[in-house]
Amino acid sequence: MNEITQDSAVPHSTQATGTGPAPGPAVKIYLIRPSIVVLRHNITTMFTPPLGLAYVAGTLQEASYEIDVIDAVGESLNARHPYDNDCFPYGLSPQQTIDCIDPDNDIIGVAADFPFEWPSCQELIALIRGRFPHALLIGGGEHVTAMLDQSPDRLT
Repeated sequence: MNEITQDSAVPHSTQATGTGPAPGPAVKIYLIRPSIVVLRHNITTMFTPPLGLAYVAGTLQEASYEIDVIDAVGESLNARHPYDNDCFPYGLSPQQTIDCIDPDNDIIGVAADFPFEWPSCQELIALIRGRFPHALLIGGGEHVTAMLDQSPDRLT
């Protein structure tokens, strides 16, 4: 993993396209861990903290960026919502997650950790894009990293 510094942090990618916020500490960044998808018949469900997002948030915070982390699972551990394919998302609903985002944001990062959760992440991303068309939207996590060829096209 590459080290993130104030000069090379997320805003650096905005310089290449000429869009998005200018780099600097005044940038408001939201990092989101979406709800997790669990099969209906799982006997146990393991809830783990979003350590990857915590590392990224800590690094950006050290560089004086304004960071908010929305852990949709941790915010609502016992909430279960209906979904497709005999599964349930645990945590905040997509709408509840979006309601946690301040309208005055610059960058929104969404972590997609597993391929089977990618369809529900895409739904969340589409809702985020619809509500915050001005924000730079960044995907991260294991799935986006491993499936780099496919994932970025689905973030818009």
